Parts: sequence; structure tokens; C-alpha cells
Amino acid sequence: MTATPDSGNSFSGWSGCDTTSGAQCTLSVSGNKTVTATFSQGLTSQYVLTLTKTGAGSGTVTSSPTGISCGTTCSNTFTSGTFLTLTAVPDSGSAFSSWSGCDSATGSTCSFTMSTNKTVWAAFTTQTASSYTLTAGKSGSGNATITSSPGGITCGSTCSKTYSAGTTVTLDAWPDNNSSFTSWSGCDSSSGSTCYVSVSSDRTVSAALTLTLSNDNASAWIKALYNQYSSWFGSPSGSVTTATAASGTYYVQWYTNGAALVAWTDGNMYTYYNGSWYSLGISWQSTNNLYVAATGALNSIYNQYVSWYGAMSGNMLTITSSSGIYYVQWYSNGAALTAWTDGNIYGYYNGSWYDFKTSWTNIASDASAWLTAIYNQYSSWFGSPSGGVLTATASSGTYYTQWFTNGAALVAWTDGNMYTWYNNSWIGLGISWR
Repeated sequence: MTATPDSGNSFSGWSGCDTTSGAQCTLSVSGNKTVTATFSQGLTSQYVLTLTKTGAGSGTVTSSPTGISCGTTCSNTFTSGTFLTLTAVPDSGSAFSSWSGCDSATGSTCSFTMSTNKTVWAAFTTQTASSYTLTAGKSGSGNATITSSPGGITCGSTCSKTYSAGTTVTLDAWPDNNSSFTSWSGCDSSSGSTCYVSVSSDRTVSAALTLTLSNDNASAWIKALYNQYSSWFGSPSGSVTTATAASGTYYVQWYTNGAALVAWTDGNMYTYYNGSWYSLGISWQSTNNLYVAATGALNSIYNQYVSWYGAMSGNMLTITSSSGIYYVQWYSNGAALTAWTDGNIYGYYNGSWYDFKTSWTNIASDASAWLTAIYNQYSSWFGSPSGGVLTATASSGTYYTQWFTNGAALVAWTDGNMYTWYNNSWIGLGISWR
């Protein structure tokens, strides 16, 4: 039962209850029972309620009936005998801890009756998350693969990862062949292309990258192509030179038989052979792979024998057979050119297969060219090469490795994956040389 005095009266107290709390009376009716509520005539007393918040956290406390919203209103006057309920709601990142000064409290709720001036305390604490998200981004005209240690980010494709609170993450930016690293933002600290972050909250870092067009990179591609078709070109005549035309800048390597290989700064590659220019259909500014290399090889042959094959029929296809994998380009007259992954090239013409007796792959030389191209971008990291490129075989397959004087290494596996051994750790470069 709750006693509510009329206007001009005040509630004085209960008798006959099992328990009382201010204007409330509680009893169990197990027999005839008399309960008395005593009221006094006269002006109703007014009392002040003050709400004080404590602790490192934050939140809002409201009252029922209304009058407290703390927040902003943390003190108000209530009539004597008013039964109040306070409710605490923590802010994001905080948790409610405890009450003090209540008649009774359950969880985030505090109850009492106003019979005098009163102060109630609500304690809030900070809430510590168990994990946070780290996001890596890239800006600028260039591109790179960003990797993390501990693992989880290969950006590339996976640019965010959730780590346990307090984890220190090391991020490395590995620029593409046509890009250079400029700077980090958002790191706790950085050293060159390495960023250090303590994941104590959700964090975002970004690597700034610049598009670069390097004679070293163009030379490596020209060398890789020459290694496949050296029988066509003869010996190099001088070194790769840079030239500028109305169409832009290009890098060119001439050969003793009057042929040439050209890499334009827009990425397109051409060959000058038998008095004519031919597009190789590949870009030296994109990650190489077997499909692209095979396309270039078949296009080079097709460009010499267009009258035999007619127009191309669709795109080059990748086929798997019991003998292995090959790439085939069909033509409108029913002819075809095929490039097998073992390097052999065949032509199908007038119902018969012909062996071109040439190879479009020179794996060791191509791997060496790629290792050289990457070294040319990061020579300050590696020091000088220590010996030549070595071929080794492990249980996982065959690989080519170049060691350097500071104990670092670059490795190209025959499946195309590339790694570096740097600061006593293996780091995937996120690119394929095949």
C-alpha cells in the first residue's frame, strides 16, 4: 500500500505493516489485520535531492517521477514522502558500477523515499574492449601490397583485421614495380616503409605511394622477354636507352640483327623485327603471370604469320589435359597456336600440328630478372648482392634465391610466389613473377 497525502497535508507514518519504506507499506494477509496510515494537517515539507556521478566512466541518471536528468539536471526539490526511482544508463565505452545513498538498489536502479535532504551517488567505470580493428589504406598515384606481422592484413585484398587489445602490429608497404613508397600516416612510429601501431583502439593507417617509371624496371622486363626469344634477336647492342618522342617516353634495347624491344612508359611493349613493329600485348607495369607471358609469345608468332591464321577467334584459353596445362589461341580459319607451360610452342594449320622448336619460358633467367628488378627498387635495404642467383630444391618445390651482404635475401619460387628474408623474418611480397 502507498499513502498519498491530500493537498495541504503530509504523510506521517504507518502502523501495523510487516515492513515499511517511506510512504509504502508491505504486509502478508494471513488473518484479520488492521493497518493505520497517519496524516498531519499543514504545509507539506520540501526536500532537495542531489545526484553525484563518480568514477572514470560516464553516463546519464534519470528519475521517476521526473525532476532529475543528470546529464544536465543533477539536483531538484521533491515533496516529503515522494517515492523516487533513479535509473543509470552508461555512455558508450562505459559501464555502470554501483549506487550509494539509496534505500534499496537493484542493478542500475535505485529507490528511496524523500524524508530529508538527500544525496545519492552513481559510479561509472570505463569499459575496456577485448579487441579492436586495424585498417590499412593507400593513397597517391602509386600502388603497393601492405602486409602485417602478426598476420591478417595483405592489402591487396584484405585491408582490415581485428586484433586483441594492446597488440603491437608491424605493417610493411611493398610497392609495385612501377611505384615508390612516400610516407605513412596514422602510425605510432615508422621507419622507412615500415609502420608500427599499438592496437589500443580502432585504428586506421595509410601508405602514400607515387607512380614511378624506372629504367631499371623496364630493363628487367626487356631482359626477361629477350631471354625467351634470344634466338630471334641476336646479341644486345649496347644497353637500354631512354628516348622521348611526340607520343611520350620509352626505353629501347637494340640488338645486333637490327631488331629491338621497346617498353613505353604507359606500360605497352613492342618489338621491331624484320622491318616492322609488333605489339607484344603485355604491360610491364602490371604483375606478370604465365597467361600474360603466353599471350605475348603467341602474339609475337602470330604477328609474323598473320596471312596463315586470319583473324583471332575469341580470347586465348587455358586448357588442362593429361599431358599438362597449355594456352591456346584459335583463329577464324580453323588454325591455332598453343603454348605449353613447359615452354614448347606448337601451331595447328591445315589439319596438322607443327613444332616451332622454340621455348617461350626461360624460368631461371626470368626469375633472375625479377629478383634484379625488385632489388633495384630496394637496394638501400639489401646492400650489395652476395654472389649470383642460386637454384635450390626443397620439399615444397624449386626456388631461386639471391643473397645480399647484410644477410637479407630475395626468393622466387617456381610457382610464381616471391618472398624476402629481412630482419630474420620471411615476408611474402604478394606478387607473382609468373
